[in-house]
Amino acid sequence: MATDPQTIQNSRRCSSVQSHHIGSFGLSFSKFAEMARSFTSDVYSRMESQLEIQAIKTMGKVASVVKDISVSEMLPRTPDIIFINITTLEDQPFCIELTEKGWRICSLRCDCMIGDFTKLDLFVNYYHSLFDILKIISPEYNEKYAETVNDNTFDEINNESHHEGSSSDQNWSDAISTPNSSNEFLNNLINIS
Repeated sequence: MATDPQTIQNSRRCSSVQSHHIGSFGLSFSKFAEMARSFTSDVYSRMESQLEIQAIKTMGKVASVVKDISVSEMLPRTPDIIFINITTLEDQPFCIELTEKGWRICSLRCDCMIGDFTKLDLFVNYYHSLFDILKIISPEYNEKYAETVNDNTFDEINNESHHEGSSSDQNWSDAISTPNSSNEFLNNLINIS
């Protein structure tokens, strides 16, 4: 009786997958998320992602004006999209999406991409910065920190852009801080460059 090499290879592949049981002694959610990311993205491209660099810089600036902030370990993270979990000063959790379109509120829960359909207007707008989102979702942030943090942040951005030899005469602090559609955001981005 001859054995087909294709059958042997397929059975090996199945047996290796079966060794990762998700059950009472199986994978934790974080291990499962890590495995899912390893199949969908390249580690090296993720480490060099401009969005991830932007997210890390922003998280460092925002950390002092929120209760908690972290990159989601459960949701996908690629060079094109990253999800940030935030807990505001009012103890309200949010999941925020960062893409090339800008920052967008995804959900009123951490590690969740699905928004509340009764508050659709909250989830469809893109913002220039995470600070713009905080102005809307956190009254306590808005009362205590908004002007100071934004002024300092825009000063830092202006200084960084002038040191990098930017030819832009547009002052970042003049950027509109209201929500934009993706087309308006891209047009503003083109005009600033």
